[in-house]
Amino acid sequence: MVSEGCSPELEGLSRRQWMELEHQALIYKYITVNASIPSNLLIPIRKALEQRSSSFRKASKNGTGSR
Repeated sequence: MVSEGCSPELEGLSRRQWMELEHQALIYKYITVNASIPSNLLIPIRKALEQRSSSFRKASKNGTGSR
């Protein structure tokens, strides 16, 4: 599933991991040229952070958090 010519370390990635890596690489390209990152690239990151935050708040409320 990994493109030809990739390093051997990347061959063990799942399709989902590969897609995430490509997504991160695209964002990185915008950063390196000091360009604004399109919101459609940032939305998945924001959603993931919101889900994590929500899970942490629930765990803290129940006393099962890491604090």
